[in-house]
This record gives sequence, C-alpha cells and structure tokens, in this order.
Amino acid sequence: MKRRENLPEPLAIGDILDETLSKLGLKRELESGLALEAWNKIVGEEIAKITKPIKVEDDILFVKVSSAGWRNKLSFERENFRRKINEFLGKETVKEIRLI
Repeated sequence: MKRRENLPEPLAIGDILDETLSKLGLKRELESGLALEAWNKIVGEEIAKITKPIKVEDDILFVKVSSAGWRNKLSFERENFRRKINEFLGKETVKEIRLI
C-alpha cells in the first residue's frame, strides 16, 4: 500500500470536541452543567435533600439551602465541597460556592 506523505497528524476526538465547544461558546455552559450535576454526588444524600444547586455564574456555584441553620453549618464545608467538585470534574470550574 502506498504511503501518503504530508498528511497532518490525526487529532484526538476529545481535542476536536473541546475546540468545537469553545468556538461555539458552549464549553463553559457544559462545564457549569456538569458542576451542577456533580453537587448531589459530592455532598451525599443527606445534604442533597436540604440543598439545591441553582447556577454557576462567573465561576461561582450558587446553592440554595433549606434553612439558615443548615446554611451556617454548611458554610464551614464550602471549600471542601468546591475542591471535591473540581477534582470530580478534572479542572478548576468552580472558584467559589455561595450558599443562599
């Protein structure tokens, strides 16, 4: 079989998707959606019952908490949750968690 010369190296499909999503302006939205979805997996069943991730805006994850008492208690765990979400996603998507 004849070998083709001067062909570009093949690209990984993940790289192609990443570039395409970036060009379409969808990459950040996808990452934000994944962060929202990760919340319940990260915090566990008990905390998931009393919280609801609302949105990611400007790298801040907004989470609604059912009561002021729980909001106060969870405020001490925000950094831990943020770190675990970013580890789960494999990148620094969430820079802050704001409990509302």
